[in-house]
Amino acid sequence: MSPADTRTPVQKRSIQKKQSIKEAALLLFSEKGYHGTSSNEIAKKAGVSIGTFYSYYSNKKDLFYELTMEYYDNVLKDIPEIPFDDDTNPRSIIKKYIKIVAVGHEYMPDFHKIINILAESDEEFKAFYDECDNKIGEKIFQLFANNIHLSRVKNLEVAIFVIKNSLEAVIHATKLHPCRLNEEEILNQLTDMICRYVFADTVPTETSK
Repeated sequence: MSPADTRTPVQKRSIQKKQSIKEAALLLFSEKGYHGTSSNEIAKKAGVSIGTFYSYYSNKKDLFYELTMEYYDNVLKDIPEIPFDDDTNPRSIIKKYIKIVAVGHEYMPDFHKIINILAESDEEFKAFYDECDNKIGEKIFQLFANNIHLSRVKNLEVAIFVIKNSLEAVIHATKLHPCRLNEEEILNQLTDMICRYVFADTVPTETSK
């Protein structure tokens, strides 16, 4: 990861200027992509001089990194540490978790697409992307690690890899691209698939009710 070399403003006017730069960058990156957007265009869209832009960011890369980090922080903040207990149906917890992640992907979907495109073409950004994306895997790992007694998987690390990538593939196909299928049914099927993979047969699924 290349940490963003940015200045954190403290005065209200400076905070507003930096926020305007970030909002302008989000719009332009989402519309034109990373390589199709210049620092000058961002500054013009934000209504600030290019000198003001460079007083907050060394370049557009640092700005893009900061926006990406904030994107993932926004998705992750709504994912709670959900404990299982003897009176909890694990399926309901998994379903809630999946829905939270799915809703999180509704946040700035066009920018999310640009993040994915750049991660496929830029090795340096891919390392940063993986670091941010792995935070989701860590959340899933903690969820199951705290309730390992209910699981039948033998290698939790491998299981989390399978679950996270299956989850992302299905949600990306549902949220980031046109989908003619019923979203609620897709999420139900995904929940059942994960429950059958992770838990003992005593955990009910939607289709077994």
